[in-house]
Amino acid sequence: MPTHTNKTTLLICLFLLLLIVTAFVSYRSGQNKSLPVISGRTRQQQGTEPAGISNDINILSQQQATETVPLLTDNVKKIVSVYDGDTFKIDLDCTEPVFCTNLSIRVNGVDTPELKTTDVCEKHKAEQAKQFTTNFLRAGKVKLSDCKRDKYFRLVCNVSVEGKNLADALISSGLAYPYYGKTKQHVNWCNR
Repeated sequence: MPTHTNKTTLLICLFLLLLIVTAFVSYRSGQNKSLPVISGRTRQQQGTEPAGISNDINILSQQQATETVPLLTDNVKKIVSVYDGDTFKIDLDCTEPVFCTNLSIRVNGVDTPELKTTDVCEKHKAEQAKQFTTNFLRAGKVKLSDCKRDKYFRLVCNVSVEGKNLADALISSGLAYPYYGKTKQHVNWCNR
């Protein structure tokens, strides 16, 4: 059981830590060195939402970041790994590695079979979907567009390679079905 002296020491340490954190935050604010947000053009900068492709990357303030519009990202440095047919990880080619490495990407508009299942048919289709996605991503320059965050903090993006959409290719190959969030439909993968 802590003694009165230990409690006092603990309170003093917590107070000092609070002072240090406050001083650091004040210093960063005074130096105008807030953490950068990497994004595309803002509506304010453009005047309207972009209808086409934008390759502009800007460092924005937190306030400006709330006004950002979806950006076509064509600076995918490498595919780190493919988890399954609709999820993979990438590294972006940018100057801030903390923002640009090992980013989890979920393919927008589809759901593929799950690898972690006891259903033999679904597991087999999931392995096919993973291999399909791996081959698709290796076929050329990967582009991401209209990215948003999902509940698992992954980026949910439209994914294309050499102008071909990954979601459309998975669906036409029978390795996915259309999915835009909410409740997943039950699919009998043996009959697909």
